[in-house]
Amino acid sequence: MKTNQTGFSLVEMMVAMTISLVLVLGVATIMISSKRSYNVQQDMARMQENARFAIEFLNKDLRMTGNFGCSGEVPNGITRLSGTEGAGGGADTISVNFADSNQNAFSVVHTPLIASAAVVSAPLNEGNTTFNFNVRGNLNTGDTVIASDCGGSDAYTITDITDTTVALVRGGQCKSLSTSTNGLCKTYNNNGLSDGGEIRRLVTYTYSILAATSGVGFSLFRNADELVEGVENMQIRYGVNNGTNNGANMLVQYQTANNITNWNNILSVRIYLVVNTIKQRFDKELDTQTYDVGELQPYNPDDDYRRRTVFTTTVMLRN
Repeated sequence: MKTNQTGFSLVEMMVAMTISLVLVLGVATIMISSKRSYNVQQDMARMQENARFAIEFLNKDLRMTGNFGCSGEVPNGITRLSGTEGAGGGADTISVNFADSNQNAFSVVHTPLIASAAVVSAPLNEGNTTFNFNVRGNLNTGDTVIASDCGGSDAYTITDITDTTVALVRGGQCKSLSTSTNGLCKTYNNNGLSDGGEIRRLVTYTYSILAATSGVGFSLFRNADELVEGVENMQIRYGVNNGTNNGANMLVQYQTANNITNWNNILSVRIYLVVNTIKQRFDKELDTQTYDVGELQPYNPDDDYRRRTVFTTTVMLRN
């Protein structure tokens, strides 16, 4: 028995194609929207991670600022903290100084009681200028070192170094009452107490905002090392005690670097970081916002298609 077989009519095919196109368009729209959302989440996550990383570095080094031994005394000729203010609302810079306790380039710790902890064999006696050591580490001629015990600290300069010896010269006026014509100002042994004396290399870190090595935008640098991409501005305020003492009448006011007269009297540091997303997303709105960074005038970046957030941290210093 024969049956008539017919195909789809032109109208039926057009209806089917239209329905298919609508479905494909819906799927494509969902995929594009999902991709945009994914890009935004990735950009924001990376920006927040960069900010966390930058703040972690700054907090760590700022908390170490002024660590010159158990006396808490700042050696003559050394400033524990300094900074400069960026011109015209530009990024500020900040420099911190402390005795490096993480790298035993040249250190004597607990010398009276724990001889095994020392890498320098000669005791820290007044007048000594040359020491023998067995671990050189990151130490070079011209470096500054801090000798200290719980009675005080002084700065010295490395004048000569070999594979086994290091020679020092006084780097500034001695703070101790007993002074010598050269070499160590006094005997650093904490009067035989358990903490003893120590010599450690002075570390100076300068944080600044410079052009990124990638050629796109700006980054946070520590000395010559690029730490974090996407940090385009840094504003710093320094907490100064304008009260009568450090007790109930203490009044901390935050000032710019240009208004600081004594950098060793800074109690705290407040930092504003403007961090952006690395890539421009042209499917998003143009960023025309201004941002509060503690200035009288808000920060107004170039209009582009990046997202920005201001991150703030306040760090109490050793004082």
